[in-house]
Amino acid sequence: MMSCPLCNSSKNKFNFNFGKYQLLSCENCGLHYINPYEQKDYDRNPLSLDKQYEGEIQSVKYFLPLIAKHIINKNSVIDIGCGCGAFLKECKRLGVKKIVGIENDFNRAKYARKITNGRILETEIQNYTVTEKFDVAVLINVISHIPDLKAFFLRIDQLLKPKGLLIIKTGLMKKGFRKINGFDWNIPEHIQFIGEPTPEYISQKFNFNLKEKLLISLAEDLLSKQYLLSPGRYGFINLTKKIIFYFPFARVLIKKLYNLYTKNRLFTSILVYEKR
Repeated sequence: MMSCPLCNSSKNKFNFNFGKYQLLSCENCGLHYINPYEQKDYDRNPLSLDKQYEGEIQSVKYFLPLIAKHIINKNSVIDIGCGCGAFLKECKRLGVKKIVGIENDFNRAKYARKITNGRILETEIQNYTVTEKFDVAVLINVISHIPDLKAFFLRIDQLLKPKGLLIIKTGLMKKGFRKINGFDWNIPEHIQFIGEPTPEYISQKFNFNLKEKLLISLAEDLLSKQYLLSPGRYGFINLTKKIIFYFPFARVLIKKLYNLYTKNRLFTSILVYEKR
């Protein structure tokens, strides 16, 4: 069994197999990670860029009110994995003076430049040469794709000004989850998932204080109006979402049943760290 890619502990728990991959849980920092720990260099998203941007708009509508207080009127924000630029565009509306995006996909980076009229760098965060400091760094559904978390958090430390903020939106799983609980594991596109104690471990190990930890049940997220209105990758899922959207009573019932089914172990988390 391989060691944890975040804390190097060899103490882990086997959860389940996913094809040739195992999903393990570190008993030290709580990170859930795949073994073998390898990332496939592909993007399964078949949607047009316009549809991807439409989906980003719905996503931003859902979570931006939860973090806007950390963004309003900041001098500078860098969005790592900025996609088609919907979040950065909203940052400009909130009074941010300088926006920068990092996006490794050529077409999405080009689209984001057009949408935001900002500086979008077509690269990976690990290849980005730090030449300036930012007030806020944001990762929206990106942490599960980062191949070297230790190096990543060290790079973020270099990117931020003193007292700068790191805002992460990602899935979080508590102990006891099962394979059948997952809506779409996307392994090996996703190589790791945050566990319940992982946010505090990151704060202890790296140069950040955990200012805010918000957990939203996965059912609440998946059955939000914004998610149901966002275009997805698969036609049958889009049809199901549309049906659920037009029957609010069904949405309430499905939410309760899904929470019972998962025993409230799967969440969307919003983590706000401040650089020490």
